[in-house]
Amino acid sequence: MRLRSRLSVAAVALILFAWFGCHVATRAHAADRSPRCLRVMTYNILAGDRGLDGIRKTLEAADADVIALQEVDEKTRRSGRVDQAAALGKALSMQHTFAAHFPYQGGRYGVALLSRYPIVSSLRRTVKGSRLAQLDATVRTPSGDVRIIVVHYTVTFPLRDEQETAATDAARLAEATATATLAKATGGPVLVLGDMNDDTGSPTYEQLAPTMQDACEVKGKGLAKTWNSAFAFTRIDYVWASTHFEVEGCGTLPGTASDHLPVVADLCLRER
Repeated sequence: MRLRSRLSVAAVALILFAWFGCHVATRAHAADRSPRCLRVMTYNILAGDRGLDGIRKTLEAADADVIALQEVDEKTRRSGRVDQAAALGKALSMQHTFAAHFPYQGGRYGVALLSRYPIVSSLRRTVKGSRLAQLDATVRTPSGDVRIIVVHYTVTFPLRDEQETAATDAARLAEATATATLAKATGGPVLVLGDMNDDTGSPTYEQLAPTMQDACEVKGKGLAKTWNSAFAFTRIDYVWASTHFEVEGCGTLPGTASDHLPVVADLCLRER
């Protein structure tokens, strides 16, 4: 085999190893986790457009303690009037809470949180200059309360005019700034979970990076590409953790139930 061919094969193997590795990184952890540890997940479910049962199976496979969901329908026409957060919570025997972005097709469209542990508070946070709300919840874990902020930031579509691009970029930056402000105001452990619709190193990303840990950057080497699920080439879905947590692992799970791949991270509260 010629040197160039050998190098090409090695490069492909490295790419496949990295891709596969980021998928399986979190599955080696034991199901009976320490009370100080949480498995967290974030997943844009595309309003269950490809079938809510596929979403349920993906969530079950993750075995997560808390699950943040984006693009969630509550009793809309397109989703057959199903309250998706409630249905998934019931199927997984988890508590649920929902925050609507806006009314849609006779129902509502927004973000949700599922939890094995009690959800002791839940607030819908609006952002000036944005149509998209944020879910600000507190979950009572065996090791204490954890604040969880579920986000879905505004997308900037390609090939749009400059004015529209500037408006959507500004909305997304305002959303990230609002999230960072909420997170900074938290005295205890806090997680930010969601679809940020932006890349690592972007202005959106940099709102959270100075004070929060990007879990997949810490323990996933930033390889956990999340969109498009058919062949993921960019990372726009994130698990952010305050420094109260030690990141044990982070990666994506394979699946085609949505156009996004879910991100799963194992986090353990540090000893005080």
